[in-house]
Amino acid sequence: MDLDQLRRMLDELEPGMSMTIPKDWISANVAGEDETERDVNMIEFVLGYNCTWERDPEGKRLTFEKQPSTA
Repeated sequence: MDLDQLRRMLDELEPGMSMTIPKDWISANVAGEDETERDVNMIEFVLGYNCTWERDPEGKRLTFEKQPSTA
């Protein structure tokens, strides 16, 4: 999966739906000088799709969840 594929998948999620990807994917596909900058860039990216994300306790996976529309 590349960033364009993730973009399409997030766009197709319905409110309340979620999806999980490996955390390693962020390091390979999101620009940034370090993990913190990549995380900030990912937060900004998913907010554009009205989604939130969280890491699992081990820090190996990220789960994105589509939020209800505010409009």
